[in-house]
Amino acid sequence: MNYYISDLHLFHEASIRFDNRPFGSLDEMHESVVSRWNNKVNNGDIVYILGDMSMRGRKNSYRLLLH
Repeated sequence: MNYYISDLHLFHEASIRFDNRPFGSLDEMHESVVSRWNNKVNNGDIVYILGDMSMRGRKNSYRLLLH
């Protein structure tokens, strides 16, 4: 299956407010994104991230989310 996604805005705390996202913190948003991703995307699937994956974050932080 091919999936297309954009505007994850990981590590962008202000996106919660700007985009009216239903999260109280970045940790809550990241947990939700990872959980939903893992429940939908399977081995062999291709995910095209079209842009705005993140605002900031350290390399190790990305590894924790994208393992």
